[in-house]
Amino acid sequence: FLTAAYFLWTLGDLAGTLNVAATVAGATLVTFGIWALKSGDQGGRVILLSLLGLAAIVPIFGLMSARTGGEFGVGLAWLALLVGLFVAVLQGSDLQVRAGAKALAVAAILLGLLGPLWQVRSGEPAAMNDGAYSADYPTEAWSRARVAELVAEGRPVFVDFTATWCVNCQANKRKTLKTDAVTDAFTRGNVAFLVADYTRPDPEIAAELQRHNRAGVPMYLWYAPGESEPLVLPEILSISLVTGLVEDSL
Repeated sequence: FLTAAYFLWTLGDLAGTLNVAATVAGATLVTFGIWALKSGDQGGRVILLSLLGLAAIVPIFGLMSARTGGEFGVGLAWLALLVGLFVAVLQGSDLQVRAGAKALAVAAILLGLLGPLWQVRSGEPAAMNDGAYSADYPTEAWSRARVAELVAEGRPVFVDFTATWCVNCQANKRKTLKTDAVTDAFTRGNVAFLVADYTRPDPEIAAELQRHNRAGVPMYLWYAPGESEPLVLPEILSISLVTGLVEDSL
């Protein structure tokens, strides 16, 4: 384990924290797969039901942040599928459940072995905390004074309170904020994109989080043109949510 810790530290310097995270996640999946293969005969039903329950978190968050009927329908469909699988596992025979648990274990082992290799070959940015959200759209550091200046100019302002260690922050960044659709919308709307990096403790950022009744990151603020008070956005972002705000401000 100490040798693994050393190699992970080296990998972080060479390839960035995202590849370290992928390696740790792969090792966890392999470990889980081996355990599930050994435990599938006795506890296969519990394993499958527990994982289905955890998986339901994703469509539930999608339903909470959906802004269009299409997004709501997709989230509802995934949730219905998971519920159907949950019922099928409950009603399945012991033989079927054992086979399903072992198949899941093998899939976890394969994913754990191949996932990190795919991440390295995918060409994604090495570090999760790289400064630029887009090569074509600049960001700048957040401060209350800078927000006041931009609001006085009549520009819309988007503020990302984030941290390298925040998983939701990085997911929103990769799946929403760094997409071409959001970048294009911000460019058309002349949106000022400010970043409040809370990776290390910052009393000014902490005070702003507290001012909006938030205990930590992520927090996203949207200042419509001419508005001095922001709209506090959901912690889970979607492309349609962000681009819709920009379109409404045009």
